[in-house]
Amino acid sequence: MSRWWIGVLLILICGITSGYADRLIVSNYPEELYEPGRLVSSPLDQGLTRLMYYHINRSSEAFILSTQLTNPNPYPVTIQWRHGMGGPSEDGIYAGHRSARLYWEKHVANQWTHLVLQAGESIQLLSQPLRHNMVSTALLEFQTNQSNVTLTIDALDPPFLLASALHQPSQPYRFGSFDSASQQHQLIVDFKTPIQEIALGGNQFLYDPQSQILLRGNYGMIYEITALLKNPTAAHQTVALYLAPLGGITRGVLVIDDRIIETSFISYKTQLAPELVQSFSLKPHESRQVLIKTLPQGGCYYPVNLVFAAHLAGGGAAL
Repeated sequence: MSRWWIGVLLILICGITSGYADRLIVSNYPEELYEPGRLVSSPLDQGLTRLMYYHINRSSEAFILSTQLTNPNPYPVTIQWRHGMGGPSEDGIYAGHRSARLYWEKHVANQWTHLVLQAGESIQLLSQPLRHNMVSTALLEFQTNQSNVTLTIDALDPPFLLASALHQPSQPYRFGSFDSASQQHQLIVDFKTPIQEIALGGNQFLYDPQSQILLRGNYGMIYEITALLKNPTAAHQTVALYLAPLGGITRGVLVIDDRIIETSFISYKTQLAPELVQSFSLKPHESRQVLIKTLPQGGCYYPVNLVFAAHLAGGGAAL
């Protein structure tokens, strides 16, 4: 049996995983592009890979961000992929937010596009405009049971597509490749501690020793928080969940028990006040598990805190 059919059978038997990427690739170095050139060239390893790019076009010419896959193997390769794009837009926060929202919609629905790359075949997956002084960004995720498929992203000048892909910019373009793409957190909210916080995009920044890129903010990395809410009293109680900025404008998309929730634009006009994301009502002596997923999205200031506020009704202490 050929290696191609073995890969197809594994997918049919096991199904498409809804888990998280084993690897994260980020193209944002530099964020501002003045010349065409290759932004990313990397093999796709077996398993899951998430890619995030976020760029602003400072050239007077319009570019195209082209994402391609190439199969150098002498046999076909089966790939599943999905994506969410934002921009081109002058509003980088909006572009990053839209990209995250579209990504999470496909993630929650476990929606993938099936692709078979024949031996030696190259295919363009995305062609996204990048206009003057505008932001274009995307989140992509790939799953494959084979290795050595090559992923490339080019900033192309439309009149000179081939030449611009080979152009060497005066400031070399770099990308980060990180061997961790998710963090899991567990906590118990039982009213013994009124306030509990989890930093999103803070501490333990991802680091790529090859490119020497430190991913401050951990953009594109998924945070999964499993919270056990426990009401120890004989009265109804409430736990409030907030998104709290730590010094800059931000916005977020959260998935709470497979329901997508978008925050508003938290800015200095709102004094960077924490935003209530959701309140959870607990019956007397009720315990409930809540699953929250989110990621730091492009264009926003991270880290931020996810805050659980569990105040007893009437201000008393839980016994």
